[in-house]
Amino acid sequence: MVSAADETVANVTAAIEAAGMTQNTVVLLLSDNGGPIQEPSGGWSPGNNWPLRGGKYSFYEGGIKVVGMIKYPALLSSRAGTAWDGLVHTSDWYATLCTLAGVLPNDTGEGRVPIDGVDIMPALVAATASPRTELLLGNHNGTDGSYRCNTPGNLPDWPAGTPTTGGMKLIVGTQRVGSAWVGPRYPNGTTPGTVWPEPADCERGCLYNLTADPTESTDLASVQPAHHYAMMQRFLQLSRVLTAPNGDDEAIAQKITDPRACERVASSGGWWGPWN
Repeated sequence: MVSAADETVANVTAAIEAAGMTQNTVVLLLSDNGGPIQEPSGGWSPGNNWPLRGGKYSFYEGGIKVVGMIKYPALLSSRAGTAWDGLVHTSDWYATLCTLAGVLPNDTGEGRVPIDGVDIMPALVAATASPRTELLLGNHNGTDGSYRCNTPGNLPDWPAGTPTTGGMKLIVGTQRVGSAWVGPRYPNGTTPGTVWPEPADCERGCLYNLTADPTESTDLASVQPAHHYAMMQRFLQLSRVLTAPNGDDEAIAQKITDPRACERVASSGGWWGPWN
C-alpha cells in the first residue's frame, strides 16, 4: 500500500511539473489517523506510532496525531525542507485552501453556519504559532472524545496563577483498543509480552500535559483536579454544539440516520448544520 501511494504521488507531481504548473500548485499529503496497532477484534495490527501511545481507534496521540507534507513554491519556497509543529485539524485545510483560491470559506447565506476551520497558511509562511488553540475530537453526547487546549489560561474555569500555555489534553471514554505503547520495531519483536493491556479507563476523563509528557504516561486527573475540571467543562460545552447524523454506536451499527439531520440538509440546500 505504501509503495502504491508513493508511486501515485510521484506520477501526479511529475504531471504537474510537465505541465509547468509547479510554482502555483498546492500539493498536500497527509494521513487521516495513526497506524492501527490492534484491531477491535483484539488481533495484532502492523501499524507503528512509536514512541507515541496507542493507535487507530483510540484518542491517544498515536491514534490521532499524524504528519503531513505541503509543497507550494509560490508562498513556501523559503520554508522548503523545514518542519512546523503547529496545531492543525483536518477542517483547517478547507479554510486554508478556500482562502488561497480566493473563495470566502464562511458562506453566510441562508441556512449556513460558521465553519470550524481556520486559515493556517500565514502561520506556515512565517513559521509562527498556529492560529488554532484548541481541538475537539469525537463526541457521543459528551461521553467519548478528546479535547486539546494549547492556551488553557483562556478557559473560564482554569485555576488562576498556573501556567497558561502548553499542550493540555483531556480524553473521555474507555479506550478499548490501541492504548498500549509499542517498541520501535513493532511488530518485529521489540514490544514485550503477547497480551494487550486492559482497556484504558477514562470514563471520568484522563488528563495529560503533552508538553511535559508527549507519550501520555501520566494521568494528572487525580493530582490536578481543578485543571481537570476546567478542561472537562470546556469539553462538555463544545460537545453540546457538536452533532452527528448517527451519533452513537448502535445507530452507526444499524445505519440509522437521525431524521432531523435529513430535514436540515433538505431545508438548507444540501448543507448540514445543527439540528438539535
